[in-house]
Amino acid sequence: MRFRTTALIICCLSALMCAGCVVLSLVTGTEREIPFTHVTHVVKQEMTCEICHADAESGEKAGMPGRDVCITCHEVKPDKAPKDYERKITEAKELVFQIWNRSPDVIFSHQVHVAKGVTCVQCHGAVDQSTEIDETAIAGMDGCVQCHSEKRIANECSTCHKELRLDAKPATHNAAFLRVHGRDLRGSANAVGEGRCILCHAPASGQSCERCHTEMPPADHTDFYRRKGHGLAAQVDRVSCATCHREDSCVRCHTQVRPSSHVGAFGGTVSAHCFSCHEPLQSNACAACHASTPSHDFAPPKPPPPHPGASTDCRSCHLPNLLTHSDNGQNCNICHR
Repeated sequence: MRFRTTALIICCLSALMCAGCVVLSLVTGTEREIPFTHVTHVVKQEMTCEICHADAESGEKAGMPGRDVCITCHEVKPDKAPKDYERKITEAKELVFQIWNRSPDVIFSHQVHVAKGVTCVQCHGAVDQSTEIDETAIAGMDGCVQCHSEKRIANECSTCHKELRLDAKPATHNAAFLRVHGRDLRGSANAVGEGRCILCHAPASGQSCERCHTEMPPADHTDFYRRKGHGLAAQVDRVSCATCHREDSCVRCHTQVRPSSHVGAFGGTVSAHCFSCHEPLQSNACAACHASTPSHDFAPPKPPPPHPGASTDCRSCHLPNLLTHSDNGQNCNICHR
């Protein structure tokens, strides 16, 4: 029975690992096994972009080189020892490239931009100087918006997007998004800008973060959170609180509303709050708490010897003739040295 249980657990873990690999490959793309550098091809060999990207000027997409294009220069020859990457090119059925832009919503045409006189470097930067391709070689939205503004081309959402527009929420804005969007935003240093939230939720849009959260508090802001939980939460994650609350708002609230612990015997003559730090007490005499009280400096000292010894009952002579003590006067030496 134990063997069957163990085998079942191993099978489940294996399935989860496989599923994770599939998801990871979908997110990050397939890693290119065949090395490539633009410096060698563009700078040293002086190859133009169209040799490898045949549709860059005439198509919607630039197109990536096929195996037959690479074989033109890198075919394995019988009289020459093949290099490792040349062997891989020859053996490959097709070449696999990293996919950097996965958004199906973006409208972009190389043909239209080339016809307008836009050069490769305006969108792809110094890609000809790169030894490896990464996301920096892909034109970002900031660059597109800036270029459209400079050339006085329409910058509305519909110019570059099929579905994204101000009067319709994105597909990601489902019921779950309402619960987790705050966590997702806090996960990035500049998530509001990176996630393009500001496009629709700018302060002047009427749909800003501030306007929403002043009308709809976060889901965890329950009555228990207000009365007891928020203090602990602020100690653990003060950064999250600072999203909406500033220090002056905390001070203003706590000067008007006493903490829920300040009830009953918390203060006054009993001062039970002392026990939160001073329990157990080393002594139950007055000096345990009031050793520095100024009035104690006026307590008369005991007469010097010869005086009745320490075993003498001081109360028999002194207590009836003095003010009432806070204790029973059992030990005069607490105050009278």
